[in-house]
Amino acid sequence: MRARSLVLLALVVPLGSCGSPADALVGPLDDPYAATQSRCSVKNSPGNPLIVEWAAADRGSLEMRLRRGLVVVRYQGCELEVLRHCKVPGVDYDYGGFTRKAETVRMRNADELYANLPVGAAKLEGRLERAKALEVSMTMVGMFEAQRDLIAREQLRGDCDTATHVIGGVQVGAYAFFADGQAAVSGAAGLAKGPKIGAGTEVQRELIEQDGSAGSCEQASSEDDAPPDGCGALLRLELVPIGASMTAAVCPDGTTWDGRQCSSPGPSADQCPAGFADRGEGCEREMFCPPGLHCGSGSGGSTHQLCPAGMSRIPGESASDSYFLDDTEVTSWAYAQCVADGGCPVALTTAHRPEIEASQREDESALCNAMRPDREQHPMNCINWHAADTYCRWRGARLPTEYELTWAAAGGDLDRPFPWGDAPPSPARVNACGTECRDWFSRKGHRRTRVAYDGDDGWPQTAVVGSFPAGASRWGPLDLAGNVAEWTSDWADAKHETRRVLGGSFLVQRAAWLSNKDTAKALPVRRDPAIGFRCAD
Repeated sequence: MRARSLVLLALVVPLGSCGSPADALVGPLDDPYAATQSRCSVKNSPGNPLIVEWAAADRGSLEMRLRRGLVVVRYQGCELEVLRHCKVPGVDYDYGGFTRKAETVRMRNADELYANLPVGAAKLEGRLERAKALEVSMTMVGMFEAQRDLIAREQLRGDCDTATHVIGGVQVGAYAFFADGQAAVSGAAGLAKGPKIGAGTEVQRELIEQDGSAGSCEQASSEDDAPPDGCGALLRLELVPIGASMTAAVCPDGTTWDGRQCSSPGPSADQCPAGFADRGEGCEREMFCPPGLHCGSGSGGSTHQLCPAGMSRIPGESASDSYFLDDTEVTSWAYAQCVADGGCPVALTTAHRPEIEASQREDESALCNAMRPDREQHPMNCINWHAADTYCRWRGARLPTEYELTWAAAGGDLDRPFPWGDAPPSPARVNACGTECRDWFSRKGHRRTRVAYDGDDGWPQTAVVGSFPAGASRWGPLDLAGNVAEWTSDWADAKHETRRVLGGSFLVQRAAWLSNKDTAKALPVRRDPAIGFRCAD
């Protein structure tokens, strides 16, 4: 097989040149389906977010706005925009002091990060991956509160069409924001050393941001009508929906406040993905043996064991080589069941690879499917090799080998060029980059002349798994080409640095890249919208 490095969204490829299956996404990129959906998990959309990660200029700008009257914002998921030209005449903030309080917020995983710092979480995920934890140490002395308990939409004046919330209050004081890690006792330049946590290691603290002085806050009193000099840093916002009481919790549509967080109802029986059933304690994977098939030895003997639902039996070159392969790529919803069960790491909603730039991370992350309610039956993408391997093991399965995926896609000894046979790729058989992809790029101001086929497959990004039955392989599995490329269990190089990836993706712009003979490779830590996986048994 011909190996080709997987360069999915990283390079700017000149027009007319040969590029990767994704070619370059140059300039800003919007997800065409993201306008009405949250970029955060619904359970991590707090109405009282910390803002300690904001840039100094943004924090200063907000301070000035608070002095001019009630601040109106657009707050959706993890995005918060101050609407400078939307006002509520006659409503200001009053300051009230309270007994000095200290609080430390420690974030050790993506869930905790998004729950506390939703606005800046996407940009901090990479730093959290490199650190043991992110920690905010705060001293709070008072808060600014809006003079009115309820703001109706009729009270807004100016450019307010996108307004969703008002800032009902702001806690103030001083803080220091750190990244904690472990290193050799010898330490490293520029990092503050903490207490030892084990032989040969110690905690190192990297100061990310700070504002105000804890010493200045010692002068604060509950009788103050303004915070002391040096102790007025903005710490936490209280965001209130327009038309709601200032005491109301902020929850996205379809969710309710359970006293601790915004959450959606648990899955009902008809919400479970294919191959799963709700037996009263969440979605559990169904097991069955296909009619007429003795599962186990493969020889038709009396040995009988249950066969996984949602999988097809792939005959090997001999009876002992037979195996089972998922009919579809693992979905975002199915992966969430593993997370809920405690068997898998929390799904991250951002793309990642070494040296990724912030602008690229944001563009690519819009294509990630995890935690997006309307993409639960889309393939789980933006997932690294380790998390994919963990999921399959949790299910009692494993990642397929390169040979197994290729054998199934080629129809075994038929050696088909494509999973469905000899016919070239078409919009009826595979989700790749067709005219819908070219039109999508055009709407974003980017010219794309090359397509995998001349036609519209209906999906500018990933598709619901199994949406292309005409592209089924010889023994039943779907999407063995297109939609997302898939991790395998095999190393792609002698140094064991990269893993083999097969199958092309929704961004493929050449028919040849959907061929069963085409392979790619990627670093195991890579989280890419064009890479997903399925399991074997």
